[in-house]
Amino acid sequence: MNYDAIRALHPSDLDVRTSSIHALVGQNGAGKSTLLCIMAGRIVPATGTVEVFGINQPLGDPRAARAAGVVGIYQELTIIPAMTALENVFLGQWRSKHGFLSKNEMIVAFHGLTARLGVSIDPMVVCRTLSVADQQIIEIMRALQFDARIILFDEPTASLAPFERQALFRLMRELRSSVTRWSSFHTI
Repeated sequence: MNYDAIRALHPSDLDVRTSSIHALVGQNGAGKSTLLCIMAGRIVPATGTVEVFGINQPLGDPRAARAAGVVGIYQELTIIPAMTALENVFLGQWRSKHGFLSKNEMIVAFHGLTARLGVSIDPMVVCRTLSVADQQIIEIMRALQFDARIILFDEPTASLAPFERQALFRLMRELRSSVTRWSSFHTI
């Protein structure tokens, strides 16, 4: 993968097992974020393939990646600050019955997610008032709402305090046991 004359990512092969936690480690500019963005469909690689659970994925298509169970959570969170936690979790996937928004169903599902993650966040709180750690939890809840089987974190601890980092690591360990399949990502 190149950005003008700068090579951001050399040929890479990465096999990811969903019931595990992997870390990409390297210098700034080594291509870690670029690789994650390719896997999540945010960036189209110059060449190569992305295969998820044995199926080649369209390149540069975040919706296809989400449909395959791959969701990226980036350094720049995608929370909409003026919206509630509930609205952010269900953003793009509103629940409805007979054409009408089913807020009660979403609140029940929201509380199910907070219970699953062992967190306490009011569904009606406006997200701009939440800590960065809680906003990241909202992003994780949104990923789980999309039925994510692989969650890609781009520098998830960069803006967290030490106790928030430990809480995130604990949450990641709890999530890793949910699915057991392999996926492959290849870039050339």
